[in-house]
Amino acid sequence: MIAAAGLGLACHMAWVSAAFFSVQLYIGVSDTPEALLDNAYLISIIALIATFALIFRFDRKIARLLKSTRFLMFIMAMTAISTVLLALGGLGPIVGSICIVSGGVLSGVFSALLLQAWGRLYAHIANPYYSVYASILAYLLSMAIQIPFIMMNALIAISFAVLLPICSTLLLLYAKKLNHTLQPQKIVGTKQFISVPERRTTSSRLLYG
Repeated sequence: MIAAAGLGLACHMAWVSAAFFSVQLYIGVSDTPEALLDNAYLISIIALIATFALIFRFDRKIARLLKSTRFLMFIMAMTAISTVLLALGGLGPIVGSICIVSGGVLSGVFSALLLQAWGRLYAHIANPYYSVYASILAYLLSMAIQIPFIMMNALIAISFAVLLPICSTLLLLYAKKLNHTLQPQKIVGTKQFISVPERRTTSSRLLYG
C-alpha cells in the first residue's frame, strides 16, 4: 500500500515538474523552449485554479465522479494527451498556438482532478501511518524520477512525460483496491477532547455551539 501510493503520487509530482519546470519537453520543436514553458505554465495554472474552484463548489458531485474507474481512466487519457499537445507547442505560429493553449487548458483541468483523486485517497487511507509514510516516499521518489528526465533527448523526454500520468492513475486504482483490504486503524497516544458538560456556561456554548 505504501509503495503503490508513494510511487503513484510521485509520478504525478514528477509529471508536474516535467511539464512546467523543465524545458526538456519543449526543446524538440522550438528554438525558444523557455517561452513555450512560460506560456504553458500560465495557461495551465489559470485552468487549474478555475478547476479547483469548481471542485470546491461541486465537491459532492466531483467526489462521486472520482469514485468511477472509467472517469479516472478518462482523466489519465486527457492528461497524457495534454502532455503531447504541450510538447507540440512550437509547431508554427498557428498550429503551435492551438496546441499550447489546448494543452495548457487540458493539463490544468485534468491534473487538478487527478490531484484531487490522490488527495481523497490519502485522506481515506485506513491506516493513518501509511499515509504519512507514503507521502514521504512520494516526495523522495519524485526527485529521483526527475533526475534522469533532465538528461533525456526530446523524443524520449516526451514519451517519458506521457507515461507519468498513466502510471500515476494505474497506481491510484491499485492503491484504492489495496486500501479496501486494510483494517481501519486510529492514531493512538493523542489527547482526546474533553466531553462537554450537560450544563454549559456561556463560554462553552460559544466554543462547542
